Amino acid sequence: MRRLYYKGENLYIKGEKRDGILILYLEGVLDAHVYHHLEEIFERAIKEGTTKFIIECSKLQYICSAAVGLFIGYIGGLKEKEGKIIFVGVSDNVE
Repeated sequence: MRRLYYKGENLYIKGEKRDGILILYLEGVLDAHVYHHLEEIFERAIKEGTTKFIIECSKLQYICSAAVGLFIGYIGGLKEKEGKIIFVGVSDNVE
């Protein structure tokens, strides 16, 4: 069952855990004003031992460079723990 992690004016982050993998569903605009909520979700999940993530982006309309940098940082850190981040549903139209 999907849990609502964050609900803002322009962004929803829902998620569910399956077989130790946290699947996050991003919907809307991931801009500089809200990307820190995503960071908090990652930090909490990693503290709880999660090292594998799937980011579902089919309903994502925009992602700021700070959020891209956030993902890049976590990808590097998770490699050390034999973890990874997989992006699915990425549209050519995401700005």
